[in-house]
Amino acid sequence: MELYTRSYTGLAIQLAHYFGIPLPILDHSTLNEAQDVQAGATLGTNELPRVNYFAIGNGGHKHESGVNNFPLLSNKIHRSRDTGLFNQIPFVLRPVDNDLTAIERKDYAMRKLIPHAGNNYFGYFLKRLDKSGLSIKVQDRVIDNNQNVAITDFIPSSNDLKPVPIDLANAGVNTVQGKYISATVNLVINVTAFDAEEIINACEILFGNSYYAMISELSLIAGVDRQVSVTDGLGGVFNFDEAICTQVAEHIPVLQPVFSQRDGFTMAAEVGGIEPLLNIDLASP
Repeated sequence: MELYTRSYTGLAIQLAHYFGIPLPILDHSTLNEAQDVQAGATLGTNELPRVNYFAIGNGGHKHESGVNNFPLLSNKIHRSRDTGLFNQIPFVLRPVDNDLTAIERKDYAMRKLIPHAGNNYFGYFLKRLDKSGLSIKVQDRVIDNNQNVAITDFIPSSNDLKPVPIDLANAGVNTVQGKYISATVNLVINVTAFDAEEIINACEILFGNSYYAMISELSLIAGVDRQVSVTDGLGGVFNFDEAICTQVAEHIPVLQPVFSQRDGFTMAAEVGGIEPLLNIDLASP
C-alpha cells in the first residue's frame, strides 16, 4: 500500500458506525466550513455520514532536482489531524450562464459561487463515488526477507473459533514472522474525458495555465446528502442535493497530470486495514 493517512475524523466516523452512536462534528473539521458551503448544517437524529464523495487537490507534491537537474516529483504526506487538503481544486468551474445541466449536477456536490477576475463562476468541489461493484476482500499477506509480498485469499478454519493462546519464551528472542491478515476494498475511480476537460478548464481559469491541472492529493470524504435551495446566479433558484457535514476520512497520495490525459484515466486505491498475525518463532529456552 501507499502511505495513506487516515484522519482523526475518519476514525471518529468509524467508531460512530461501530457502536451506532452520535458522531461529534468538531469545529474546523468539515470541508463545508473550509469552502463556506452549508457550514451550519447539522446531522439529523440517527444520521451518520458515509464515504460517498472524493475531493482532489494539486498541492500534494514537491519538486526536487536529480542527476543533470532531472525534475523529480514526490508526494507530501498529510498528518492525521489534517481536515482539509493542501490545495483543493474544483472538479468543475463554469460561468453562471453556462452551469452544468440538472443531470450533470447529480455527480457533484459542494457547489459554490466563485467571483474571479471580474466574472462569476459556479465551482463544484466534491464528486460522488461510484460504489457499484465494490466488495470487501479478506486476504493473507506474507512478507519475506526481501520485502516481497505474497497475497492469497484468507481461508477461515473452525479452529479460529477455538483459539489456543501462544506462550512466549521468557529468554532469548521471539521472532515475529511477516504474516498479516487484511480486509480491504479495491476502489477504482474512473476520470472520464469530460471530467478531465472540466478540471483542466477550471485550472486554466483559476491559475492561467493548464499545467496546474495536476492531481497530487486525493481525499475520501464522508458526509450525507441534504436537499437545499440554491441560486442559479441568474435570479432563479432550484433544489440541489448538497453534501453536509463532510469530513476527510482518508488522504491518499497520487500523481496524475490531468493536463496530459484529456482522454481520461483511472485512479486506484486499496482502502482498508491490515493486522499482524501472531506467528512467532519461539526462542529456545
